[in-house]
Amino acid sequence: ISRDEEIRCLSEALKSNSTLTHLSLHGNEITDIGMQYLASMLRFNSALTKLDLRFNNIKDTGAQHLSMVLPFN
Repeated sequence: ISRDEEIRCLSEALKSNSTLTHLSLHGNEITDIGMQYLASMLRFNSALTKLDLRFNNIKDTGAQHLSMVLPFN
């Protein structure tokens, strides 16, 4: 299973989260594909207020996915 597939599974589970407020994914080799999954989750998850994505493999496309959902979260 790839790292992005793991992020997809985590993102699906967190869509209905109402208690977790901080999540560190620091150094998890997340790519733009994984960021797309996380961005999708953030459209539904309003409880998460801090997300640490330092030291991953997120490029411009992944950052764009994130920037598109921040106004909704």
